[in-house]
Amino acid sequence: TIPAVKSLFKSIVLSKAKHYLQYTLRLLTFWFEYRQYHEVYEVITEGNRIVPIEIWLYVLPQLIARIDSSKPVVNKLIRHLLIDVGRQHPQALIYPLIVA
Repeated sequence: TIPAVKSLFKSIVLSKAKHYLQYTLRLLTFWFEYRQYHEVYEVITEGNRIVPIEIWLYVLPQLIARIDSSKPVVNKLIRHLLIDVGRQHPQALIYPLIVA
């Protein structure tokens, strides 16, 4: 699982824009499926440092839908991602948050 998550981050960094959504959704699937493992959390936290924040614009509705996760580490990481997105692209959060 850990090598797969690392590979997805590398794929996101190296891919063209048309593949961002596919790779990011796959990454979210791994993240939420294996959220109970601290190692996955660490790899995702590390991976977030190497990908541009704009990557998360594609999956804002999915992130907002999981903001009430029962796992505190998932909540913490989602909050940090949304705050980072909001700092650079505040207008991108308005509609998804209103709809949620």
